[in-house]
Amino acid sequence: MFRRLSFITTILALLTFSSCETKFTLNGDYERIPVVFGLLDQNESAHYIKITRTFLGDGNNYDFAQVADSSYFNQVDAQIIELDNGIETRRWQLHDTLIPNKESGTFYGPEQKIYVFYANDLDETMEYRIEADLDEGTYNIDATTKLIENFSLSFLIYTQGFTFSFGSPSSSETGKYTSFVSSYTEGENAALYNPKINIKYRETYSDGSSSDIVIPWSKGNVEQDRPESPSIKTLNFSGEEFYTLLESSIAVDANVIKRELLGLDLIIAIAHTEFAKYMEISQPSSSITQSTPQYTNVNSNTSALGLF
Repeated sequence: MFRRLSFITTILALLTFSSCETKFTLNGDYERIPVVFGLLDQNESAHYIKITRTFLGDGNNYDFAQVADSSYFNQVDAQIIELDNGIETRRWQLHDTLIPNKESGTFYGPEQKIYVFYANDLDETMEYRIEADLDEGTYNIDATTKLIENFSLSFLIYTQGFTFSFGSPSSSETGKYTSFVSSYTEGENAALYNPKINIKYRETYSDGSSSDIVIPWSKGNVEQDRPESPSIKTLNFSGEEFYTLLESSIAVDANVIKRELLGLDLIIAIAHTEFAKYMEISQPSSSITQSTPQYTNVNSNTSALGLF
């Protein structure tokens, strides 16, 4: 009898628990976090800052990501402040504008709202600070950065009518090619360089049409060993590598009746120490957890993400 009662009690308990209906959500407590990305370049006259926020919804968040309002604050009041040893010298108000050519992806597009100010005379010896009041003071953010200072190319690049030379009609053997050699002085507050030459040419086709084509010739990333103590580095673009690149990049095409070299542009992209650190930390994880640490130099009265 005891065993039978125990068995019946167990069945009743199972039925009781089976009949309970539990409602739950996969979303945890939501914290709205400002996300700021801004890049200042003293060589430009227009400077763009992207100010958005994190979001969370009950449903497919990929759907919410396609709705621009999910990522925007209702109110943004932001300024850029120029500082000379901590003392304000100038200030610019950021104004919102729409950029129409955002590439398609996880988030909304092709239009996106960003914030802009105009100045063609940013001073590389100064510090620059962003301050922003978001949603009527609910969130306050700030970040300060220095610019890359004292970077320079050798005088050779600026010579009027300078011509690249990688060989001559008689250069047909290894070692017979010439190379483009120059140098640059590293910049203060810089950490990473990416020198490349864009080879530009025009193809003319049998139907009379034409197309301008660019072949990028990159030397890869070059680290600055001591950001606080810049040195002089040599650039060397091999003539033999130049012709090998052309051979591998330009396909045989019976419709092409003419190819004309338009010119070569030497471009050196430079990453600030903060930007280089952000890129290094943000690389995909190689561990089994696939977790990636977050790096930001943006401060907030709550929390914030991004890079200025």
